Amino acid sequence: MSEVPRLIAHLDMDAFYASVALLRYPELRGRAVVIGGGSRSQPVEQTDAATGAKVRRFAVLRDYTGRGVVMTATYEARALGLHSAQGLMKAAQIAPDAILVPTDFDAYRKHSRLFKAAVRTLATRVEDRGIDEIYIDLTGIEAPHHGLSVREPSPDAWLRARAVAQSIKEAVRAATGLSCSIGVAPNKLLAKIASDLDKPDGLTLLRPADIPGRIWPLPARRVNGIGPKSSARLEALGIRTIGELAQADPAWLIEHFGSNYGAWLHNAAHGRDERPVVTYSEPKSISRETTFEHDLSATGAPARTVRVPVLTWHRVAPLRPGANSIETDLTVEPATFSASIRALAAAGYSSVSQDELYDALWKGARLPAKPVLLTVDDGYVDDVKRILPALRRARMVASFFVITGRMREAGFLTATQIRALDRAGMDVGDHTAGHVDLTTLPAAEVAAQTAGSRRTLERVLGHRVYSFAYPFGANDAATRAAVARAGYTFAFTTAYGTRLRTAERLALPRLHVGRATSPQAVVALASS
Repeated sequence: MSEVPRLIAHLDMDAFYASVALLRYPELRGRAVVIGGGSRSQPVEQTDAATGAKVRRFAVLRDYTGRGVVMTATYEARALGLHSAQGLMKAAQIAPDAILVPTDFDAYRKHSRLFKAAVRTLATRVEDRGIDEIYIDLTGIEAPHHGLSVREPSPDAWLRARAVAQSIKEAVRAATGLSCSIGVAPNKLLAKIASDLDKPDGLTLLRPADIPGRIWPLPARRVNGIGPKSSARLEALGIRTIGELAQADPAWLIEHFGSNYGAWLHNAAHGRDERPVVTYSEPKSISRETTFEHDLSATGAPARTVRVPVLTWHRVAPLRPGANSIETDLTVEPATFSASIRALAAAGYSSVSQDELYDALWKGARLPAKPVLLTVDDGYVDDVKRILPALRRARMVASFFVITGRMREAGFLTATQIRALDRAGMDVGDHTAGHVDLTTLPAAEVAAQTAGSRRTLERVLGHRVYSFAYPFGANDAATRAAVARAGYTFAFTTAYGTRLRTAERLALPRLHVGRATSPQAVVALASS
Protein backbone atom coordinates (compact mmCIF):
# COMPACT_ATOMS: atom_id res chain seq x y z
CA MET A 1 0.00 0.00 0.00
CA SER A 2 1.46 3.35 -1.03
CA GLU A 3 2.18 5.95 1.61
CA VAL A 4 -0.44 8.69 1.96
CA PRO A 5 1.16 11.99 0.82
CA ARG A 6 1.23 14.94 3.20
CA LEU A 7 -1.14 17.60 1.84
CA ILE A 8 -1.47 21.04 3.41
CA ALA A 9 -3.84 23.78 2.28
CA HIS A 10 -3.46 27.50 2.86
CA LEU A 11 -6.70 29.47 2.65
CA ASP A 12 -6.46 33.22 2.19
CA MET A 13 -9.56 35.40 1.98
CA ASP A 14 -9.47 37.68 -1.06
CA ALA A 15 -8.89 41.37 -0.15
CA PHE A 16 -10.75 40.60 3.07
CA TYR A 17 -11.39 44.05 4.55
CA ALA A 18 -12.33 45.50 1.17
CA SER A 19 -14.54 42.55 0.31
CA VAL A 20 -16.44 42.86 3.58
CA ALA A 21 -16.95 46.56 2.84
CA LEU A 22 -18.37 45.70 -0.61
CA LEU A 23 -20.97 43.47 1.03
CA ARG A 24 -22.21 46.53 2.89
CA TYR A 25 -21.80 48.92 -0.06
CA PRO A 26 -22.47 46.83 -3.19
CA GLU A 27 -22.64 49.96 -5.35
CA LEU A 28 -18.84 50.18 -5.01
CA ARG A 29 -18.18 46.88 -6.81
CA GLY A 30 -15.81 47.32 -9.71
CA ARG A 31 -14.41 50.59 -8.37
CA ALA A 32 -11.06 51.45 -6.80
CA VAL A 33 -11.69 51.34 -3.03
CA VAL A 34 -9.25 51.56 -0.14
CA ILE A 35 -9.98 50.77 3.49
CA GLY A 36 -8.51 53.08 6.12
CA GLY A 37 -8.92 56.39 7.87
CA GLY A 38 -11.15 57.24 10.79
CA SER A 39 -14.85 57.76 11.34
CA ARG A 40 -14.80 61.07 9.47
CA SER A 41 -14.57 59.00 6.27
CA GLN A 42 -17.98 57.42 6.88
CA PRO A 43 -20.28 57.64 3.84
CA VAL A 44 -23.12 60.14 4.08
CA GLU A 45 -26.66 59.33 2.97
CA GLN A 46 -28.25 62.08 0.90
CA THR A 47 -31.32 62.61 -1.23
CA ASP A 48 -30.73 62.90 -4.95
CA ALA A 49 -32.25 66.22 -6.06
CA ALA A 50 -33.24 64.87 -9.47
CA THR A 51 -34.79 61.54 -8.54
CA GLY A 52 -35.57 61.90 -4.85
CA ALA A 53 -33.83 58.59 -4.21
CA LYS A 54 -31.56 58.02 -1.24
CA VAL A 55 -27.92 57.78 -2.29
CA ARG A 56 -24.66 57.40 -0.41
CA ARG A 57 -21.83 59.86 -0.89
CA PHE A 58 -18.40 58.39 -0.25
CA ALA A 59 -15.18 60.09 0.73
CA VAL A 60 -12.38 60.14 -1.85
CA LEU A 61 -8.65 60.07 -1.25
CA ARG A 62 -8.05 63.57 -2.64
CA ASP A 63 -9.90 65.03 0.37
CA TYR A 64 -8.01 63.04 3.00
CA THR A 65 -5.54 64.67 5.38
CA GLY A 66 -3.78 62.84 8.18
CA ARG A 67 -1.28 60.11 8.94
CA GLY A 68 -3.43 57.03 8.35
CA VAL A 69 -2.42 54.06 6.24
CA VAL A 70 -4.18 51.82 3.76
CA MET A 71 -5.41 48.70 5.53
CA THR A 72 -6.25 46.97 2.25
CA ALA A 73 -7.56 47.79 -1.22
CA THR A 74 -9.80 46.28 -3.84
CA TYR A 75 -8.11 44.64 -6.81
CA GLU A 76 -9.16 47.60 -8.96
CA ALA A 77 -7.30 49.92 -6.56
CA ARG A 78 -4.28 47.62 -6.50
CA ALA A 79 -4.11 47.85 -10.28
CA LEU A 80 -3.55 51.59 -9.82
CA GLY A 81 -0.60 51.01 -7.48
CA LEU A 82 -2.33 51.16 -4.09
CA HIS A 83 -1.49 48.56 -1.47
CA SER A 84 -1.63 47.69 2.22
CA ALA A 85 0.49 49.73 4.68
CA GLN A 86 0.81 52.58 2.17
CA GLY A 87 0.28 56.04 3.64
CA LEU A 88 -3.13 57.43 2.68
CA MET A 89 -1.59 60.77 1.68
CA LYS A 90 0.78 58.92 -0.66
CA ALA A 91 -2.13 56.86 -2.00
CA ALA A 92 -4.04 60.10 -2.67
CA GLN A 93 -1.21 61.29 -4.92
CA ILE A 94 -1.41 58.07 -6.95
CA ALA A 95 -5.20 57.70 -7.19
CA PRO A 96 -6.97 60.83 -5.91
CA ASP A 97 -10.41 59.64 -7.03
CA ALA A 98 -10.24 56.28 -5.24
CA ILE A 99 -13.05 55.75 -2.73
CA LEU A 100 -12.07 55.78 0.97
CA VAL A 101 -14.10 53.60 3.35
CA PRO A 102 -13.30 53.47 7.09
CA THR A 103 -12.46 50.25 8.89
CA ASP A 104 -15.24 48.21 10.52
CA PHE A 105 -13.70 45.69 12.89
CA ASP A 106 -17.02 44.40 14.17
CA ALA A 107 -17.85 43.31 10.61
CA TYR A 108 -14.39 41.79 10.11
CA ARG A 109 -14.70 39.79 13.33
CA LYS A 110 -18.13 38.54 12.31
CA HIS A 111 -17.06 37.35 8.86
CA SER A 112 -13.81 35.89 10.18
CA ARG A 113 -15.78 33.71 12.60
CA LEU A 114 -18.22 32.74 9.84
CA PHE A 115 -15.63 31.58 7.32
CA LYS A 116 -13.63 29.63 9.90
CA ALA A 117 -16.76 27.91 11.19
CA ALA A 118 -17.65 26.95 7.61
CA VAL A 119 -14.20 25.43 7.05
CA ARG A 120 -14.45 23.39 10.24
CA THR A 121 -17.59 21.66 8.95
CA LEU A 122 -15.38 20.01 6.35
CA ALA A 123 -11.95 19.75 8.03
CA THR A 124 -10.95 19.54 11.68
CA ARG A 125 -7.19 20.08 11.58
CA VAL A 126 -7.09 23.83 11.16
CA GLU A 127 -4.39 26.30 12.19
CA ASP A 128 -5.64 29.85 12.70
CA ARG A 129 -3.17 32.40 11.35
CA GLY A 130 -5.19 35.54 12.00
CA ILE A 131 -8.16 37.41 10.65
CA ASP A 132 -8.19 36.19 7.06
CA GLU A 133 -6.01 33.12 6.66
CA ILE A 134 -5.73 29.56 7.95
CA TYR A 135 -3.81 26.38 7.24
CA ILE A 136 -5.72 23.13 6.82
CA ASP A 137 -4.20 19.65 7.04
CA LEU A 138 -5.82 17.64 4.24
CA THR A 139 -3.57 14.59 4.65
CA GLY A 140 -5.70 11.46 4.30
CA ILE A 141 -8.95 13.44 4.31
CA GLU A 142 -11.92 11.51 3.01
CA ALA A 143 -15.21 12.63 1.51
CA PRO A 144 -18.05 13.02 2.18
CA HIS A 145 -17.34 14.72 5.51
CA HIS A 146 -19.99 15.61 8.09
CA GLY A 147 -22.69 14.66 5.61
CA LEU A 148 -21.57 17.15 2.95
CA SER A 149 -20.98 15.59 -0.46
CA VAL A 150 -17.71 16.16 -2.22
CA ARG A 151 -18.00 15.70 -5.97
CA GLU A 152 -16.16 13.02 -7.88
CA PRO A 153 -14.45 11.01 -5.11
CA SER A 154 -11.10 9.79 -6.40
CA PRO A 155 -8.51 7.26 -5.23
CA ASP A 156 -5.87 9.90 -5.99
CA ALA A 157 -5.04 11.82 -2.79
CA TRP A 158 -4.35 15.06 -4.70
CA LEU A 159 -7.70 14.93 -6.49
CA ARG A 160 -9.48 14.17 -3.22
CA ALA A 161 -7.76 17.16 -1.63
CA ARG A 162 -8.79 19.33 -4.60
CA ALA A 163 -12.42 18.21 -4.23
CA VAL A 164 -12.42 18.99 -0.51
CA ALA A 165 -10.76 22.37 -1.14
CA GLN A 166 -13.42 23.22 -3.74
CA SER A 167 -16.14 22.29 -1.24
CA ILE A 168 -14.44 24.50 1.36
CA LYS A 169 -14.46 27.43 -1.08
CA GLU A 170 -18.17 26.90 -1.72
CA ALA A 171 -18.93 26.61 1.99
CA VAL A 172 -17.04 29.84 2.71
CA ARG A 173 -18.92 31.70 -0.02
CA ALA A 174 -22.27 30.34 1.19
CA ALA A 175 -21.52 31.40 4.77
CA THR A 176 -20.07 34.83 4.05
CA GLY A 177 -20.75 35.87 0.46
CA LEU A 178 -16.97 36.22 0.05
CA SER A 179 -14.41 34.48 -2.12
CA CYS A 180 -11.17 32.92 -0.96
CA SER A 181 -8.11 31.44 -2.61
CA ILE A 182 -6.66 28.08 -1.60
CA GLY A 183 -3.28 26.56 -2.34
CA VAL A 184 -2.70 22.84 -1.76
CA ALA A 185 0.89 21.62 -1.50
CA PRO A 186 3.09 19.16 0.42
CA ASN A 187 3.83 21.71 3.18
CA LYS A 188 2.90 25.09 4.64
CA LEU A 189 5.61 27.07 2.91
CA LEU A 190 4.55 25.95 -0.58
CA ALA A 191 0.84 26.12 0.22
CA LYS A 192 1.12 29.78 1.20
CA ILE A 193 2.88 30.61 -2.07
CA ALA A 194 0.33 28.56 -4.02
CA SER A 195 -2.68 30.35 -2.54
CA ASP A 196 -1.41 33.60 -4.05
CA LEU A 197 -0.70 32.28 -7.54
CA ASP A 198 -4.24 32.42 -8.94
CA LYS A 199 -5.93 35.14 -6.90
CA PRO A 200 -8.69 36.08 -6.63
CA ASP A 201 -10.97 33.05 -6.14
CA GLY A 202 -8.18 30.63 -7.02
CA LEU A 203 -7.64 26.95 -6.29
CA THR A 204 -4.08 25.84 -6.99
CA LEU A 205 -2.49 22.41 -6.61
CA LEU A 206 1.28 22.61 -6.31
CA ARG A 207 2.95 19.24 -6.62
CA PRO A 208 6.70 18.73 -6.06
CA ALA A 209 7.19 18.39 -9.82
CA ASP A 210 5.65 21.86 -10.28
CA ILE A 211 8.33 23.66 -8.24
CA PRO A 212 10.82 24.33 -11.08
CA GLY A 213 8.16 25.64 -13.44
CA ARG A 214 5.86 27.58 -11.10
CA ILE A 215 7.95 28.52 -8.06
CA TRP A 216 11.51 29.03 -9.22
CA PRO A 217 10.71 31.87 -11.69
CA LEU A 218 9.11 33.92 -8.84
CA PRO A 219 11.01 36.68 -7.02
CA ALA A 220 12.80 35.44 -3.91
CA ARG A 221 10.70 37.77 -1.74
CA ARG A 222 7.63 35.61 -2.48
CA VAL A 223 8.97 33.06 0.02
CA ASN A 224 7.44 33.79 3.40
CA GLY A 225 10.41 34.46 5.64
CA ILE A 226 12.42 36.43 3.08
CA GLY A 227 11.60 39.99 4.04
CA PRO A 228 12.50 43.26 2.31
CA LYS A 229 15.96 43.47 3.89
CA SER A 230 16.91 39.89 3.09
CA SER A 231 15.48 40.28 -0.41
CA ALA A 232 17.57 43.41 -0.99
CA ARG A 233 20.68 41.68 0.26
CA LEU A 234 20.07 38.66 -1.97
CA GLU A 235 19.59 40.95 -4.95
CA ALA A 236 22.83 42.74 -4.15
CA LEU A 237 24.50 39.32 -4.29
CA GLY A 238 22.96 38.62 -7.69
CA ILE A 239 20.05 36.43 -6.57
CA ARG A 240 16.64 37.69 -7.69
CA THR A 241 14.49 34.60 -8.17
CA ILE A 242 13.72 31.56 -6.06
CA GLY A 243 15.32 29.43 -8.76
CA GLU A 244 18.58 31.36 -8.52
CA LEU A 245 18.44 30.90 -4.76
CA ALA A 246 17.90 27.16 -5.24
CA GLN A 247 21.00 26.97 -7.44
CA ALA A 248 23.19 28.82 -4.94
CA ASP A 249 25.79 26.76 -3.11
CA PRO A 250 24.58 26.04 0.47
CA ALA A 251 28.04 26.79 1.88
CA TRP A 252 27.99 30.18 0.13
CA LEU A 253 24.57 30.99 1.61
CA ILE A 254 25.79 30.04 5.08
CA GLU A 255 28.86 32.20 4.61
CA HIS A 256 26.72 35.25 3.82
CA PHE A 257 23.64 34.64 6.00
CA GLY A 258 24.79 32.49 8.90
CA SER A 259 24.37 28.80 9.54
CA ASN A 260 20.69 28.73 10.49
CA TYR A 261 19.25 31.25 8.06
CA GLY A 262 21.57 30.22 5.22
CA ALA A 263 20.51 26.59 5.54
CA TRP A 264 16.88 27.64 5.77
CA LEU A 265 17.17 29.71 2.57
CA HIS A 266 18.53 26.69 0.72
CA ASN A 267 15.76 24.40 1.96
CA ALA A 268 13.01 26.96 1.37
CA ALA A 269 14.11 27.51 -2.23
CA HIS A 270 13.77 23.75 -2.79
CA GLY A 271 10.31 23.75 -1.19
CA ARG A 272 11.27 21.91 2.00
CA ASP A 273 9.30 22.64 5.16
CA GLU A 274 8.49 20.21 7.95
CA ARG A 275 6.37 22.51 10.16
CA PRO A 276 3.15 20.82 11.27
CA VAL A 277 -0.31 22.33 11.18
CA VAL A 278 -0.80 23.44 14.79
CA THR A 279 -4.36 23.74 15.97
CA TYR A 280 -4.91 26.84 18.08
CA SER A 281 -8.00 28.30 19.71
CA GLU A 282 -9.34 31.24 17.73
CA PRO A 283 -8.90 34.66 19.34
CA LYS A 284 -12.11 36.57 19.99
CA SER A 285 -10.86 39.91 18.67
CA ILE A 286 -9.26 40.78 15.36
CA SER A 287 -7.09 43.70 14.39
CA ARG A 288 -4.52 43.64 11.61
CA GLU A 289 -3.96 41.52 8.54
CA THR A 290 -0.28 40.90 9.21
CA THR A 291 0.25 37.75 11.28
CA PHE A 292 3.31 35.93 12.56
CA GLU A 293 4.26 33.12 10.24
CA HIS A 294 6.21 30.97 12.67
CA ASP A 295 5.61 29.09 15.89
CA LEU A 296 6.13 31.28 18.93
CA SER A 297 6.39 28.37 21.36
CA ALA A 298 10.17 28.05 21.13
CA THR A 299 11.77 26.27 24.03
CA GLY A 300 15.33 25.91 25.19
CA ALA A 301 18.23 28.26 24.64
CA PRO A 302 18.24 30.67 21.70
CA ALA A 303 20.18 29.62 18.62
CA ARG A 304 22.75 32.33 19.27
CA THR A 305 23.42 35.52 21.16
CA VAL A 306 22.93 38.80 19.33
CA ARG A 307 24.27 42.17 20.34
CA VAL A 308 21.44 44.68 20.12
CA PRO A 309 21.16 48.00 21.97
CA VAL A 310 17.75 48.37 23.60
CA LEU A 311 16.63 51.97 24.01
CA THR A 312 13.88 52.07 26.62
CA TRP A 313 11.28 54.66 27.53
CA HIS A 314 10.39 53.98 31.15
CA ARG A 315 8.77 56.31 33.63
CA VAL A 316 10.97 55.11 36.46
CA ALA A 317 14.08 55.22 34.26
CA PRO A 318 15.62 52.06 35.72
CA LEU A 319 19.02 50.66 34.95
CA ARG A 320 18.41 47.62 32.78
CA PRO A 321 21.79 46.02 32.21
CA GLY A 322 20.99 43.12 29.94
CA ALA A 323 18.76 40.24 29.01
CA ASN A 324 18.69 36.57 28.19
CA SER A 325 20.47 37.10 24.90
CA ILE A 326 20.41 40.87 24.42
CA GLU A 327 23.65 42.26 25.67
CA THR A 328 23.22 46.02 25.79
CA ASP A 329 20.35 48.02 27.22
CA LEU A 330 19.94 51.80 27.26
CA THR A 331 17.27 53.49 29.35
CA VAL A 332 16.24 57.07 28.78
CA GLU A 333 13.72 59.37 30.34
CA PRO A 334 10.91 60.79 28.16
CA ALA A 335 12.67 64.15 27.73
CA THR A 336 15.57 62.41 25.95
CA PHE A 337 13.77 59.68 24.05
CA SER A 338 12.52 61.52 20.93
CA ALA A 339 15.84 63.29 20.31
CA SER A 340 17.66 59.98 20.80
CA ILE A 341 15.49 58.31 18.16
CA ARG A 342 16.31 61.03 15.67
CA ALA A 343 20.01 60.79 16.46
CA LEU A 344 20.04 57.01 16.08
CA ALA A 345 18.22 57.24 12.74
CA ALA A 346 20.68 59.86 11.50
CA ALA A 347 23.55 57.59 12.54
CA GLY A 348 22.18 54.77 10.36
CA TYR A 349 20.44 52.66 13.00
CA SER A 350 17.38 50.63 12.02
CA SER A 351 14.71 49.67 14.52
CA VAL A 352 14.09 45.94 14.73
CA SER A 353 10.73 44.40 15.40
CA GLN A 354 9.99 41.66 17.89
CA ASP A 355 9.54 39.35 14.90
CA GLU A 356 13.04 40.11 13.62
CA LEU A 357 14.52 39.71 17.08
CA TYR A 358 12.83 36.34 17.49
CA ASP A 359 14.15 35.11 14.14
CA ALA A 360 17.66 36.31 14.99
CA LEU A 361 17.73 34.56 18.37
CA TRP A 362 16.00 31.31 17.56
CA LYS A 363 16.59 30.91 13.81
CA GLY A 364 19.94 32.60 13.35
CA ALA A 365 18.51 35.18 10.94
CA ARG A 366 20.58 38.24 10.13
CA LEU A 367 19.73 41.59 11.68
CA PRO A 368 20.45 44.99 10.10
CA ALA A 369 24.05 46.16 10.30
CA LYS A 370 23.12 48.67 13.03
CA PRO A 371 20.02 47.40 14.83
CA VAL A 372 18.28 48.97 17.81
CA LEU A 373 15.26 47.68 19.72
CA LEU A 374 13.06 50.56 20.88
CA THR A 375 10.78 49.79 23.80
CA VAL A 376 8.06 51.72 25.62
CA ASP A 377 7.14 50.22 28.97
CA ASP A 378 3.88 49.72 30.85
CA GLY A 379 1.37 51.36 28.48
CA TYR A 380 0.81 54.85 29.86
CA VAL A 381 -1.45 56.81 27.50
CA ASP A 382 0.50 60.06 27.89
CA ASP A 383 3.77 58.32 27.08
CA VAL A 384 2.35 56.81 23.89
CA LYS A 385 1.02 60.18 22.72
CA ARG A 386 4.46 61.74 23.20
CA ILE A 387 6.47 59.03 21.48
CA LEU A 388 4.38 58.12 18.41
CA PRO A 389 5.11 61.35 16.46
CA ALA A 390 8.85 60.87 16.93
CA LEU A 391 8.65 57.27 15.75
CA ARG A 392 6.68 58.21 12.66
CA ARG A 393 9.07 60.99 11.72
CA ALA A 394 12.04 58.65 12.09
CA ARG A 395 10.20 55.80 10.28
CA MET A 396 10.95 53.51 13.21
CA VAL A 397 8.95 50.87 15.03
CA ALA A 398 8.79 50.53 18.81
CA SER A 399 7.70 47.64 21.00
CA PHE A 400 5.01 48.71 23.46
CA PHE A 401 5.08 46.43 26.49
CA VAL A 402 1.54 46.28 27.86
CA ILE A 403 0.55 45.23 31.38
CA THR A 404 -2.83 43.72 30.62
CA GLY A 405 -4.02 43.96 34.22
CA ARG A 406 -3.98 47.77 33.91
CA MET A 407 -6.02 48.14 30.73
CA ARG A 408 -9.04 49.38 32.69
CA GLU A 409 -7.11 51.71 34.96
CA ALA A 410 -7.16 55.46 34.36
CA GLY A 411 -4.13 56.70 32.46
CA PHE A 412 -3.29 53.33 30.85
CA LEU A 413 -3.94 52.16 27.31
CA THR A 414 -7.38 50.68 26.75
CA ALA A 415 -8.04 47.65 24.56
CA THR A 416 -9.20 49.97 21.76
CA GLN A 417 -6.03 52.04 21.98
CA ILE A 418 -3.86 48.90 21.98
CA ARG A 419 -5.57 47.74 18.79
CA ALA A 420 -4.96 51.16 17.25
CA LEU A 421 -1.23 50.87 18.04
CA ASP A 422 -1.20 47.44 16.41
CA ARG A 423 -2.93 48.75 13.29
CA ALA A 424 -0.47 51.64 13.12
CA GLY A 425 2.31 49.11 12.61
CA MET A 426 3.78 49.20 16.11
CA ASP A 427 4.71 46.05 18.02
CA VAL A 428 2.73 45.17 21.13
CA GLY A 429 4.14 42.72 23.66
CA ASP A 430 2.73 41.16 26.81
CA HIS A 431 4.46 42.58 29.89
CA THR A 432 2.47 40.26 32.23
CA ALA A 433 -0.60 40.99 34.35
CA GLY A 434 1.77 42.69 36.77
CA HIS A 435 5.51 42.68 37.34
CA VAL A 436 5.65 39.02 38.24
CA ASP A 437 8.64 38.16 40.43
CA LEU A 438 9.83 34.86 38.98
CA THR A 439 12.34 34.42 41.78
CA THR A 440 9.87 34.20 44.66
CA LEU A 441 6.49 33.03 43.34
CA PRO A 442 5.74 29.32 42.78
CA ALA A 443 6.27 28.26 39.17
CA ALA A 444 2.63 27.19 38.76
CA GLU A 445 1.39 30.61 39.89
CA VAL A 446 3.77 32.43 37.53
CA ALA A 447 2.69 30.22 34.61
CA ALA A 448 -0.98 30.81 35.38
CA GLN A 449 -0.56 34.59 35.60
CA THR A 450 1.47 34.91 32.43
CA ALA A 451 -0.68 32.52 30.40
CA GLY A 452 -3.83 34.37 31.41
CA SER A 453 -2.25 37.73 30.59
CA ARG A 454 -1.02 36.56 27.20
CA ARG A 455 -4.45 35.17 26.30
CA THR A 456 -6.03 38.47 27.26
CA LEU A 457 -3.77 40.41 24.92
CA GLU A 458 -4.26 37.86 22.13
CA ARG A 459 -8.02 38.29 22.44
CA VAL A 460 -7.57 42.06 22.16
CA LEU A 461 -5.28 41.88 19.10
CA GLY A 462 -6.59 38.79 17.37
CA HIS A 463 -3.18 37.20 16.83
CA ARG A 464 -0.41 35.62 18.83
CA VAL A 465 1.92 37.85 20.76
CA TYR A 466 5.39 37.71 22.25
CA SER A 467 5.71 37.89 26.01
CA PHE A 468 8.37 39.65 28.05
CA ALA A 469 9.52 38.83 31.57
CA TYR A 470 11.25 41.11 34.07
CA PRO A 471 12.83 38.76 36.62
CA PHE A 472 14.03 41.61 38.85
CA GLY A 473 17.73 41.47 38.11
CA ALA A 474 18.25 37.74 38.39
CA ASN A 475 20.17 36.10 35.57
CA ASP A 476 21.03 32.69 37.00
CA ALA A 477 20.15 29.27 35.64
CA ALA A 478 17.17 28.86 37.98
CA THR A 479 15.63 32.12 36.82
CA ARG A 480 16.17 31.29 33.16
CA ALA A 481 14.48 27.93 33.74
CA ALA A 482 11.57 29.72 35.45
CA VAL A 483 11.26 32.06 32.48
CA ALA A 484 11.06 29.09 30.11
CA ARG A 485 8.49 27.27 32.27
CA ALA A 486 6.32 30.38 32.34
CA GLY A 487 6.28 30.45 28.53
CA TYR A 488 7.99 33.79 28.01
CA THR A 489 9.57 34.55 24.66
CA PHE A 490 12.10 37.06 26.00
CA ALA A 491 13.35 38.03 29.45
CA PHE A 492 15.13 41.23 30.46
CA THR A 493 17.02 41.35 33.72
CA THR A 494 16.23 44.51 35.63
CA ALA A 495 17.76 46.34 38.55
CA TYR A 496 15.66 49.31 39.63
CA GLY A 497 16.98 52.63 40.80
CA THR A 498 20.56 52.55 42.04
CA ARG A 499 20.67 48.97 43.35
CA LEU A 500 23.77 48.31 41.31
CA ARG A 501 24.87 45.32 43.34
CA THR A 502 22.07 43.31 41.74
CA ALA A 503 23.22 44.43 38.33
CA GLU A 504 26.86 43.77 39.04
CA ARG A 505 26.20 40.06 39.16
CA LEU A 506 25.72 40.17 35.41
CA ALA A 507 28.74 39.83 33.17
CA LEU A 508 27.09 42.10 30.61
CA PRO A 509 27.67 45.73 29.59
CA ARG A 510 25.75 48.13 31.85
CA LEU A 511 24.79 51.42 30.30
CA HIS A 512 22.66 53.97 32.11
CA VAL A 513 21.24 56.91 30.19
CA GLY A 514 19.53 59.59 32.22
CA ARG A 515 18.10 63.07 31.86
CA ALA A 516 21.51 64.66 31.38
CA THR A 517 22.59 62.25 28.62
CA SER A 518 22.71 63.85 25.19
CA PRO A 519 21.39 62.08 22.07
CA GLN A 520 24.96 61.98 20.76
CA ALA A 521 25.99 60.12 23.90
CA VAL A 522 23.17 57.63 23.31
CA VAL A 523 24.53 56.92 19.84
CA ALA A 524 28.04 56.54 21.25
CA LEU A 525 26.82 54.12 23.91
CA ALA A 526 24.84 52.10 21.36
CA SER A 527 27.98 51.80 19.24
CA SER A 528 30.26 50.82 22.11
